Amino acid sequence: MYLALIEKKMRKTLFILLSLLSTGSFAAHLVGGELSYRCIGGDNYEVRLIIYRDCSSNGAPFDNPAIITVYDGNNVLQGNYFFPLSSQSQLPIIAANSCSVLPSFVCTEEGIYIDTINLLINLSGYTLSHQRCCRNSSSINIPNPGTWGSTYTIQIPTQSESASCNSSAQFSNPPTLALCLGSPVILDMTAIEVDGDSLAYKLCTPLHGGGGATTQTGPNSPRPDTATAPPYQNIPFSGGYSSVNPIAANPNFSINAQSGLLTGLPSQVGQYVFAICVEEWRNG
Repeated sequence: MYLALIEKKMRKTLFILLSLLSTGSFAAHLVGGELSYRCIGGDNYEVRLIIYRDCSSNGAPFDNPAIITVYDGNNVLQGNYFFPLSSQSQLPIIAANSCSVLPSFVCTEEGIYIDTINLLINLSGYTLSHQRCCRNSSSINIPNPGTWGSTYTIQIPTQSESASCNSSAQFSNPPTLALCLGSPVILDMTAIEVDGDSLAYKLCTPLHGGGGATTQTGPNSPRPDTATAPPYQNIPFSGGYSSVNPIAANPNFSINAQSGLLTGLPSQVGQYVFAICVEEWRNG
């Protein structure tokens, strides 16, 4: 069988665990997240950060608060915002492609952070970022996975006084926690776009952020007090894997650019990291 622990954002990173084990444990930590925003008028944005963690692990609990850093389009720091943990719950384990027996050690919690920030109209836009270390150490398609962290980032596009206030796309479905090895996969990775913009989907590369330093501050700490400015470092893939071929499968995994359906047939037991990007397009 194969278990999926999903990290979602506009660059949507998924952690896929293909396992034939019926018992066992994993030294997992945070396993995903999503960052999105909604324009509510008056230069105000309701920002939502979702973090997923393995509740069976001995890794870090949910941060409270979580830090989101804002830069303008010229990478000038605008400030750090401290988001309280609004809710915490355990996700149900549902097999999306007909697994009949699920391992008892699968346990994923969802932490949701919601707050409102005020960002004045500018001509360069903004970048919002949250960084946290570290990734699950059992992932097989990236080297030394326990040394790599995550960056969840999203852009507010360039605005003018006459432009409408933009809301980001938001992924429609909660994480899929279980799938079956050797069974065809068809997963709906679509997002909702309330402004009527068209969306395009593609496989892309996960982003690094944070580090394993023992200090509590600075960009290499597990919980950076200020996220670094873009561009962000790509997570490297191990030999034989890439952003467009991140999982051992036959046929390979692919995503339909228009429909957002992810398909493939997993062929090897293991845990895999991969990412899906969705882009908004307006007026071409």
